[in-house]
Amino acid sequence: MNPKDSEEKPLKDQVLNLNIPNPPDGLAYPEFEDFRHREILKANGISLSEAELSAALKETRNVLQASVAHMLGSLSSRAAIPLLTDLLTSSEDLVKVEAAYALARLEVPEGKEVLEQCLGYPVDAYLFPAIAAGYLAQLGDPQGFNTIVKCFDVDIQAIRILACKQLYFFVRFQGQQDQDGGSIDVYPLFERALKDTDTDVQWQALAQLREIRLPGFKKILESYVETAPDEKLRDVAREILAGLAE
Repeated sequence: MNPKDSEEKPLKDQVLNLNIPNPPDGLAYPEFEDFRHREILKANGISLSEAELSAALKETRNVLQASVAHMLGSLSSRAAIPLLTDLLTSSEDLVKVEAAYALARLEVPEGKEVLEQCLGYPVDAYLFPAIAAGYLAQLGDPQGFNTIVKCFDVDIQAIRILACKQLYFFVRFQGQQDQDGGSIDVYPLFERALKDTDTDVQWQALAQLREIRLPGFKKILESYVETAPDEKLRDVAREILAGLAE
């Protein structure tokens, strides 16, 4: 086969490559999603120039289209606003929420409005309620907290993982009033995550706690060290506890 054949194939005909490197040491937790989407694009031969990203936004594979939308928002590409706006009606969960977040980062009101709308979808049938809740929190709006709470009751592992990933962004709202007049309390949710039957959910919680390093999590971590069946994860928890004692 001619080596150029793969280069000349339209993106939609190429094999999707999701094999990306681990994040570098020292990468802050809030920077991980930008890193992940950037690496997905690089692994699939899409450069980070605004021109190529805008062209790739017409990509038909939802994972790449979502990553392109995310990066255009990260790069503050105002030229992409019309194309991103068109994607707000996408039937693909990931594309819709990433286009909305990109527009919200560009301070286009419609982007935040669509993120808010995403919160109203059934959490056991769609991926974007949890993602939208986290993105709104990153924008300074914690109204999706109760959506995250609901996601922890879902039997689908992917939904619980997505919900757990967002907890970091609600820590700064601890004690504030939620949408239903109650109080935002992230501690019980971290505890639930560490007691989850899936070790991937547990790992997501520990990855965040390693960076948050708040003394208030000490009792939760101590309990986890005593009961967790996974030795590697217990070691991570011990490392976090040692940091809290410094």
